[in-house]
Amino acid sequence: MPPEQHESKQGKIIAVIGSIGSGKSTLVRALHAHFQVQVFLEGETDTFPEFVKRNIASGQNGLQTQLHFFSQTIDQYLDALALKRAGEDVIIDTFWLSNLFFLHTALPDQVEHALFERLLAWAERVFPQPDATIVLDAPDDLLIERIKERNRAFETGAADVSIDVARRYDAYFSSRENRDKHRAVMIDASDVDVRAIGEKMGLKSRIEALVAPVPL
Repeated sequence: MPPEQHESKQGKIIAVIGSIGSGKSTLVRALHAHFQVQVFLEGETDTFPEFVKRNIASGQNGLQTQLHFFSQTIDQYLDALALKRAGEDVIIDTFWLSNLFFLHTALPDQVEHALFERLLAWAERVFPQPDATIVLDAPDDLLIERIKERNRAFETGAADVSIDVARRYDAYFSSRENRDKHRAVMIDASDVDVRAIGEKMGLKSRIEALVAPVPL
């Protein structure tokens, strides 16, 4: 008689994406605080390599910067997939798709642009999509205000880039096909209800996790 097969319950990966200043990291931290969930952040100012800060400030060497963030998201996604297989829910602050919306401003060189699009297409073929993608949609004035509030010296010209990137997000996710492909949930970044978002994503609150009966 064959040994009894037990199907292990997998977790899920939820990606949070949006333009610069849309509130991705803030939402990820809030979901971590309210729900029993692992998180990966894109990075804070003090964790950005100096060459990335210089490149952003000068608007030069865009390929270096895009490769840095792309490789970081791939590393994090591999870790997230391992946690998912172990039954953990994971929230990631952006994933490789986000690079697509920066290419127009970051890589004006047509050859570099085309090569990076091929790299993104490779990632699409190799990795499964997140189980859900939260897309933060922020109006221009909110993006500008938040970029000013965080007062990063190397982001002096980030507002214009952020607005351009936001337009590209809007255009991409105006397609029903793209929303379905990425299991996208569109969220107004100016009116975020953390608990409602977590419940919509099927996350278990920390209180529920603490009072849940322990299986014998």
